[in-house]
Amino acid sequence: MNFEKFIGTITVIIRNLFLGTNVISLSLLTKPRQLVEYVTENIVLFKTLNNNWGIPQKNVFEVLGGGYSNKFSQFKIWRNMVFK
Repeated sequence: MNFEKFIGTITVIIRNLFLGTNVISLSLLTKPRQLVEYVTENIVLFKTLNNNWGIPQKNVFEVLGGGYSNKFSQFKIWRNMVFK
């Protein structure tokens, strides 16, 4: 790892510690790796709950297509095959 990546990693860790720290996380001060994981998860959860990702959120069916009707039609085909 070169020096610039190292400094970038340290910067992200410090930022995450600053933004994601709460009173409960202080109990992890003796476990630095778990503390970093905990505060990073706090930031992810915060962004998810506040819709603050910067990209629009869509349902899987909207993005991949197919929708619910495809699922139901497959069920009808299976039901007709099984219960004939």
